[in-house]
Formats: sequence, C-alpha cells, structure tokens
Amino acid sequence: MLHKPKKKMKIVKSEYWTCGCDEHYHKTKKVAQKCIEKQESPKRVRPSENDYKIRNLSIARMVLGGSTYSYTGEQFSLTNERIRGILFKILRQVSHSQFNPKPNLKTCCSATLSNVRQNNEYWLGQIDKLAAYWEIK
Repeated sequence: MLHKPKKKMKIVKSEYWTCGCDEHYHKTKKVAQKCIEKQESPKRVRPSENDYKIRNLSIARMVLGGSTYSYTGEQFSLTNERIRGILFKILRQVSHSQFNPKPNLKTCCSATLSNVRQNNEYWLGQIDKLAAYWEIK
C-alpha cells in the first residue's frame, strides 16, 4: 500500500440574499426583492364552486339568449371555445334524467348552436330547473 488515507477539511463560503423566509436562498438582491413583494401581495382568492355554477348558468343563458360566443367570452374574459364548452356542459347536465324524464343526451351532445337556440325556451326551462336544484337563483 503506497498511500495512506489523510483527513482533510474543506470550508465552502456561500453568500446569498434572504427574503425573510428561512427556506429561501436567493442569488441576487433583485430576486430576493421580488420574493418579498410576492409574499406581501394579497393572495388570490379562488372562487367557490357555487360561483362557478352561477357563472356557467349565466353563460348558458346569454348564449341561448342570442349572444355570440365572442361577445360572451369578452364579458367573462374567456375564449370562444371555453364558452362553447361551458354551454354544452350545462346542456349535458340538464339532459340528465333527474331534470328530463325522457333524456336525449345524444341529441344534446351532437346539437349545433342554431338547433339549441330553436328550442331555447325548453333549454332555458331546463337550466332554471338545474339552478333550482343547485339552490341558485
């Protein structure tokens, strides 16, 4: 055996910026400042499930009432495709046998907007039943 083990010690100096949170270490002052600002900013409150239901029913009523996907999307800050998806989600929900004694889910899912609007009184009545079930006015 030519070599013998030697004990050595290596000290590493680490400099970092802190934002006040013991778990955070930042390389630059700018990043630490942004972290502090983020911590101080008010937290975004997630809407409740009931808020989403109210919004979705309002969207369905607007579109069935004659509003375009674009106009409705602008009002709710959503894309046209998201508005279309919400509308047909509501139509699927109101086509459930609980609200419709003779559901025709296939017709609902394959329907075009013009076909749905031709029967808008029926669909608005079904939406009102769903709102009553959800205890939403």
